[in-house]
Amino acid sequence: MSTNSSLNLSTFPPDALLCIFSYVCVRPEFNNIEDDSDRRPAAMKLDCISATSPEIVLSSVCSLWRELMLSTPTFWTVIRVGTPGSICDVDEGFEPAPNAKTLFKQKELLDLWVKRSNGLPLSFVVRLEREAGNLKDRIAASTLVKAVQRQFERWEFLYARCHAFLMSMLSSLVFSHRSSLRQVDLTQTGPTHHPILSIWPILDPVLTPNRVASTALAAIKLRGGLVLEMASNRSIGTNLTCFTYHQPPPHLESSPMTFNDAFLILASCKSLSSFDFVASNNVLFINPTPDSLDWGTKGHVLLLGLKHLSLSSTRNLEFGPLLSILAAPDLEELSLAGPFYSELMAEGNSMNFDSRKDWNHVETFLKRTPASKLVKLYLEGIPLSVESVEEALRVSPLVEDFKLDGRMLDSHVVSRLTWIPGGEKGVNLLPKLKYFIVVGCSTTYVSVAELVHMVYSRARYASLLPIVKDDNWVYDEQYRLWEEDNGPETIQMAYIADTNDDLDTRGSEKMQQLFFGNPIIQHLINEECLGVCVDAINS
Repeated sequence: MSTNSSLNLSTFPPDALLCIFSYVCVRPEFNNIEDDSDRRPAAMKLDCISATSPEIVLSSVCSLWRELMLSTPTFWTVIRVGTPGSICDVDEGFEPAPNAKTLFKQKELLDLWVKRSNGLPLSFVVRLEREAGNLKDRIAASTLVKAVQRQFERWEFLYARCHAFLMSMLSSLVFSHRSSLRQVDLTQTGPTHHPILSIWPILDPVLTPNRVASTALAAIKLRGGLVLEMASNRSIGTNLTCFTYHQPPPHLESSPMTFNDAFLILASCKSLSSFDFVASNNVLFINPTPDSLDWGTKGHVLLLGLKHLSLSSTRNLEFGPLLSILAAPDLEELSLAGPFYSELMAEGNSMNFDSRKDWNHVETFLKRTPASKLVKLYLEGIPLSVESVEEALRVSPLVEDFKLDGRMLDSHVVSRLTWIPGGEKGVNLLPKLKYFIVVGCSTTYVSVAELVHMVYSRARYASLLPIVKDDNWVYDEQYRLWEEDNGPETIQMAYIADTNDDLDTRGSEKMQQLFFGNPIIQHLINEECLGVCVDAINS
């Protein structure tokens, strides 16, 4: 255009203009709810529909642009209402609830977007996490949500972050037989304190699946107190691939889901590849009777096609018996977390590892599928013995990303993780280890020298570093042994993380300071052989 004055924007071909418009009218990535991309609706900084939205501005420039925008209904299928910003903002970043004037204007624009979308499936992002302070604003918020609710037959993707009353309005239609919803991500931000009218009672959001399972629903994420009512004769989706449920510590009147519900979901949704369940309910897990369902295997073990499994409890470790009746031969990621040590100390017990009962559910689960594809293993806050940890690592040779609770990392486990050049088969554990994370690592259970030696033994470029002869844990024959033995995969990161409890705080702080300040570790970092992360103490 700078060299040819006859060129201007009106000479651009329509397909080029539409391509430019698609970059201006940013559309989040809805298709993969499991993706960690920054283009997910939950991560993006999203502006609500308004008179200054790109769709409105572009269609107001000239007749050509207006015709292009109105003739392309896909530009009008993503509708964002409520409070602007990321849908997963933490509490400190909350903006005040929108006022009635703003909400009623959004409702008018919502009707405009729906009309111009020409019957195509719609994606809604609703963020109304704070209850309005006055009646007029609360009525405006409920009117806006009702407008979203009226389009439920056209829902394709629904991302909502609302307080209980508004969430109950949206969640009641998730399993409607007329809905074509493919993905739903719902977060209840808190209870509702003020009813709008006496005839509108405050209800806890409860999702009730139909007896006929949905064929369109592929992913469900529920957080913040939402409840999914499960029954043995119901299925939530025949093609469901992802299920996430995060129940915070009990502060709501609703009854949170239990690991018995988790079992029903796993048993009924045969297409699941990702299952993430965090519960705060301490209801005992009841092993199902042999005739209650089609197990698919002998010995009453539920065979799953999962690639990602995460189980966590904020109360009791009731997922252990559940884990013992599952099998997942294609599993790539396993994350298990519980409150074992925090509860133990809260009860005034001592940390006597010798008297601790062996919690062998992990070992049982991993041994059931010896041809494991497991590459990520996280074990935190569960009462594993040293022998169980060692056995779990022995049957998981492909693990690259390993996270372990510091109370399970003693001298024996560290010695088994320390690479011995030329060692016999089975001596060296986790040959593929690249990322090593310790939560609450303490000098009470392992020395700094032992931990440094373990990391040093797995540094691919350790043979290039000067040997410190005064340290009895560094050997002069390191050069020769590394030439004869290819060694393990290069460890790329060692991460010493703080814990959320007050167990052995002094020992953890000492380990962080001495490990990070060790000259061998510092040399590895300076030579860019290793990335080391240490949490700021008391951060």
